[in-house]
Amino acid sequence: MEARKNLLEERPGINDSTLNALISVKWKELSEEDKQTWNEKAAGAKESRWNWKSITNLQQWRRKTTTTHNSKKQA
Repeated sequence: MEARKNLLEERPGINDSTLNALISVKWKELSEEDKQTWNEKAAGAKESRWNWKSITNLQQWRRKTTTTHNSKKQA
């Protein structure tokens, strides 16, 4: 994410294909230790997104079932 932001600032108007190619080059230049650090950050972010999505889906499901249950109750 940081590399993308920096490249966009350095090269305004760059297209996505070129941007992705430059990010790929930068990734390949990283040491294994740095890659591991970034992979751990990415895993944490993925877990966080998954938890947020699960909570949101659960809340939507509860609202839907509560609404359905209440409408059947009133009938």
